[in-house]
Amino acid sequence: MTAPHGASCYFCLEENADEGGKSLVRDCSCRGNNAGFAHLSCIIKYAEQKSKRATTKMDLPAFSRSWRECPNCKQPYQNQISLDLSSAFVSFAEANYNPGKCIIGSQLTNDKVNLMDALRERAISLLNHAVLHEPSGVEVECKMIIGKILSMVDQMKKDLDMNRWMLMPKHTYEYRFYVLVCGKYEADGYHYLGKILYRTGKDDEYKKYFQKARIIYNITGLNAQSQDIDNYIALTKREQDPNQSDGINLCEFTRKNYELVKESFGLTAAVVIHSGVEHAIELKKAYRRIEASRLLTNLAADSRRVLGPEHHITKKVDQQLQDCNERLVCVQGTLFQAMRYENDGAMCVVKGPIKVPRQIDGEREFHYTCDLIHPVRGCPVICHGKLGEVGELQEHGQFEVHFEDASQKPASAKPENLRIAFELPDQG
Repeated sequence: MTAPHGASCYFCLEENADEGGKSLVRDCSCRGNNAGFAHLSCIIKYAEQKSKRATTKMDLPAFSRSWRECPNCKQPYQNQISLDLSSAFVSFAEANYNPGKCIIGSQLTNDKVNLMDALRERAISLLNHAVLHEPSGVEVECKMIIGKILSMVDQMKKDLDMNRWMLMPKHTYEYRFYVLVCGKYEADGYHYLGKILYRTGKDDEYKKYFQKARIIYNITGLNAQSQDIDNYIALTKREQDPNQSDGINLCEFTRKNYELVKESFGLTAAVVIHSGVEHAIELKKAYRRIEASRLLTNLAADSRRVLGPEHHITKKVDQQLQDCNERLVCVQGTLFQAMRYENDGAMCVVKGPIKVPRQIDGEREFHYTCDLIHPVRGCPVICHGKLGEVGELQEHGQFEVHFEDASQKPASAKPENLRIAFELPDQG
């Protein structure tokens, strides 16, 4: 985001460009005309100081935090700032930490972990960029970074003779260090490498890396990460071919994943909101728009409050909610969007006809009597005074209606006896 007039760097308090001529930047979840702007060089200096302090205190989570998230809003940096900071993080770590031969409990061992942590953050940043800006051209560097991490892990396991450490009591230093190195760096490395190869779609090489990651995750008790692999494959297949599900109930699949990440990260973490959106998308595809709309409404409020309105996840939630709130109907075989009722409900105003891809500028409003309005499958309606969704068309021109209250049995109704629910009533 371009800094407005009067904005200043929250580190050095200067409004002008830094010594290198670089202007103020902001791409996190800070809001307002002045909050959160900084020189990239100032962010790097701040992160270096925090990492050095974390090294002194042996605080590994804090070592990478300032390179990854804004100290003001506590949310991750995005897009080019994330890439620039992760690159600077690797340069800092390579210049300050010696990846020599490891001795248990030694500074060299800690140095190697710090360097692997910086490389891992760089790999995550590159992978996120590849997902959001495909095709991005960062896959080659990402594979190189992951290869370096895996090579360092292999050397560390040989230097420290770590193969027996997994059998030690869980409270011991050796066991906890094994889980850290193998779970966070080795398994994640195979996991990320599998994701990159899977996205290219060139061969089945990704399978062996996913399998290696699964085995290590299961051994180290990182079940959520193991589940993420299955989720990734299923959802990517659905993106590539909406008709391909391999027999998987993706609504149930994404629901379980959403519940899993909520349990692990809380209600408002970015990964949780993103997981909730993926579940809502599958609910829509299953014609469960009421449930999807209620979920997206809550997610949108959380995302705007925590991540900010300009965050890419917030924009995705808003777009999905807007799509979910459209009420599509058929009029004499032509698709329209229902807008509202008029004349005490005797007439329905529709907009269209809808073409694929949709061309809103070419659509017009029409007025039809309600007996000509046929809500499409999944459209929220009021039937017998209760909220439900239109199901399949049955014999004699009646629609099956599935009620939001699952205790109510589905009912059959003629189109003219259904009232489109333009706004969902509050849940009782």
